[in-house]
Amino acid sequence: MFVVLPFRSKNPPEHFPYATYTLIALCVLISFITADYSRSWLDLRDSVLYSCAVSQDHFTLFRLFASLFLHANLFHLLGNMLFLWIFGAASEGRLGVWKFLLVYFVSGMLGGAVECMTSTVYLIGASGAIMGVAGSYIYMFPHAPIQVFWALWLIVYFRARVSEWAAGWMILYYVTQDLILQLFSNGGDAVAHLVHLLGFGTGLLLAVLFGAKRDSSAVSEVQATRADLFNDISLMSYNELDVLVDAGTDNMALVIAYCGKAIARPGIDGEKKAIDTIERYKEKLLQYPDVQQVAELMLKFLPDAGAVSGPFYLKLGTKLETGKNASMALKVYRRVFELNPDGPDASAAVIRSARIYERILLIPDDARDAYQSYLDLFPQGVFAEEAAKGLERLGGRVIVNPIVRQTTIKKTVINDGDDFPLGPS
Repeated sequence: MFVVLPFRSKNPPEHFPYATYTLIALCVLISFITADYSRSWLDLRDSVLYSCAVSQDHFTLFRLFASLFLHANLFHLLGNMLFLWIFGAASEGRLGVWKFLLVYFVSGMLGGAVECMTSTVYLIGASGAIMGVAGSYIYMFPHAPIQVFWALWLIVYFRARVSEWAAGWMILYYVTQDLILQLFSNGGDAVAHLVHLLGFGTGLLLAVLFGAKRDSSAVSEVQATRADLFNDISLMSYNELDVLVDAGTDNMALVIAYCGKAIARPGIDGEKKAIDTIERYKEKLLQYPDVQQVAELMLKFLPDAGAVSGPFYLKLGTKLETGKNASMALKVYRRVFELNPDGPDASAAVIRSARIYERILLIPDDARDAYQSYLDLFPQGVFAEEAAKGLERLGGRVIVNPIVRQTTIKKTVINDGDDFPLGPS
């Protein structure tokens, strides 16, 4: 007899697997609620089986759905939850919560529905749904290492080992086993192998239809290293992060770590790769919750490094203002001005800085200087009227020539010789 038991996937999820852990918690909770405590090992109560399990003679959508959360005993529950934990987290991280749940429930319910057409027994358990998750997993992560315990024993021979198998081979082992037993066991082992096979096929098909991204062997190897480092991105090398970023990722913490390591590399090649990476991921970086961390990364670039376009910095500054991180917003706006002092982005950066001094930091002197700087630098700019009104509001002197309609202001001293007072650099 040959037994294979997986116990760890070396493939960290791209996002926290809320749905996977919720499904596990629900299955465990329902098993405790529905157990017959007069028997051992969390055996399911007969009354629950007859009222909630699905069968050919008792076929409803409610029973088909409810049966996915019912388990016959403790070992049935533990086996299913182990497989859901191993394959669910990474699958959910790649597919997202809603697509993952669609794979889970469609695979489980479709497999159960077809099984009910061929059998009159009561059907319970999440195995069809979990095999659907495994089907999506084998499509997305065929090379991901899975740690398994395996044992082989014959009449006069026994051997047991812990090994690493590629996910593709491990899942195919179980699918092949289900196929053989479906063909030759005639239901004698009380396992719904057809449900497993249909669930697997459904999950695989849905992953293909979703166009889910597939990991190469190189990406899977780096992900395994990341798992061994307990998912600590800061401990990963530049080359390892380069593989993950190049393959595409939704993990912006990983992108930020990669760019930081790229900038720190000697020579200009690393800085250029960091700039190209930020251009590639800039929309996702603007959605990253820790916007200050993104700003700190952007300010590591020298102004003459051919850096990212000014509109990105402006959007970043706006995010910082919303988060009340005004001082960092001022630094970002200064950088916009440094990149192209004569451009429209610089014009917007100066006026935004003036607003911060006046409305958020409540420093009228610096606000007056910023409004004055705008009128000196962009006398016919789109925000000239706003700058003039700001000066009037704060007690500055404004002179408007009605013939050429050019706004000027009385010259004042700019602190420390700066082009305009945007706060500390």
